[in-house]
Amino acid sequence: MPWSRSVLRFPPRRQILLASRPFRYRHGRFWIEGVPWEGVVESLGTPVLIYSRERLLSNIASLEKAAKALPIPVRIHAALKACTLPGIATILREAGLGVEVMSEFEYRLSRRAGFTPGQMVVNAPAKARAFLDRAVAEKVALLNVESEDELEVIDALGRRIGAPVRIGVRVNPPLGGEPPRAFGGRGSKFGFDINSGDARRAIKRAASLPGVELMAIHCHAWTRQYAPRRYLAGVRPVLRFLAEVEREIDRRIPWIDLGGGFGSRNLLEASGRRIADFLGPLGEEIRGLGGHRELLLEPGRYLLNDAAVCIGQVLTRKRNAGRHWVLTDAGSHILPLRDNVEYYAAPAQLNRGSQRFCVGDALCIPSGVLPGSFTLGEIRSGDSLVIFNCGAYTFSLAQHFGGLAPAVALVDGNRWRLLFRRRSPDEWLRWIEDQRP
Repeated sequence: MPWSRSVLRFPPRRQILLASRPFRYRHGRFWIEGVPWEGVVESLGTPVLIYSRERLLSNIASLEKAAKALPIPVRIHAALKACTLPGIATILREAGLGVEVMSEFEYRLSRRAGFTPGQMVVNAPAKARAFLDRAVAEKVALLNVESEDELEVIDALGRRIGAPVRIGVRVNPPLGGEPPRAFGGRGSKFGFDINSGDARRAIKRAASLPGVELMAIHCHAWTRQYAPRRYLAGVRPVLRFLAEVEREIDRRIPWIDLGGGFGSRNLLEASGRRIADFLGPLGEEIRGLGGHRELLLEPGRYLLNDAAVCIGQVLTRKRNAGRHWVLTDAGSHILPLRDNVEYYAAPAQLNRGSQRFCVGDALCIPSGVLPGSFTLGEIRSGDSLVIFNCGAYTFSLAQHFGGLAPAVALVDGNRWRLLFRRRSPDEWLRWIEDQRP
């Protein structure tokens, strides 16, 4: 996976560090809020994911502030798929957010974290029948539909219980040749394309069914978006389509669910932008539709990504064809190999001088170079590295290829606590052996 292509698009490292507080260096030593890095690593070892409660709450507050400035009501439902840790889900709920789930596992996790069905939006291109039955019976806030078959199933469930099910229909806007970081694309497995006429047909069908209540149009067109103008260019065709189809069905669809897709807050702010640069113009565009409207957002990366770091140990150094490498135990089983990652590596203890290294993992698969990899001064085997922007789509995508899921800690002021205990290889092997018939 070509991680290294991302590095040139990153802001300078000093700007990123300044935009990542309360992660900071003090006299060359890395701190998470009031806890030095080794205060966690000495107890949990490496690799370890460390979340900052202060940063997570700050990210939530920044989004809520921008949302409250809009001329329309905004509901924020955190995308649980970005981090499936119960401790993190509980913080999101205590902060007053709703939640977006895509499976029965995430639904049950959310319920255990204290979310009610009325705080949940359900999304997925396909949903297991048992999950649909539960979501309908327990009356989730919104169930977004992405296929005609599923629409008919939900209609039948609504008629069976004698109450229409609140649904949205996911649509895919034309994005002009599917520019970088578009989510899905023409004819993808997601939703219904606007240009093909499939979206119009699905909405008209939904409007005719007695077992559903058509409450929302749903669109998630981007992933990791940093350009407000490009983001709005993807939203405008959806709003134009909404106005057209409302006239055709002679009914208002009051909720506009635009999913997530915003980039990490630290990188956004390090490049001189704010989340308000997206939401401000968006609110005016939606108000222009007339009537009562509500905006639903389902952020994951913006809330969570820069709220955690991963600390790994340098296992070895090498030089090959003029390239300097350090290889770490924080591998792609923890930091997934995807083309939209935003990892940024630095030493846990800064040394004098300046030297750039390529940072890679120790797994027997091609994994390229961690984007933004750098060190200051000499680095040796046994030293520790801090990898930034590890809060979203890391633990939830962790696997046991070449290693086990990492321990996870949460720092809150001068204290930290365990969110997930790493199993030893012997524990894992015993569990596998216990499954034998």
